Amino acid sequence: MFLTSGYDGKVKMWDLRNPSEPLSVLKRTTATSDDKVFALAWNGATQILSGGADSHVSVHEMAGH
Repeated sequence: MFLTSGYDGKVKMWDLRNPSEPLSVLKRTTATSDDKVFALAWNGATQILSGGADSHVSVHEMAGH
């Protein structure tokens, strides 16, 4: 599995065995209109951290874990 992000504020989780569509899409919520996501990191097996143009880090909990 791997993660991607972009200027649309979405964090996508992909499975290389089925690259036609993401397993999950997370929308990063921000206090500003600038929702670009520049950085991603796994935090253990159940969390994804994302950092963006708003200079904040968001913690995304993975459901089902």
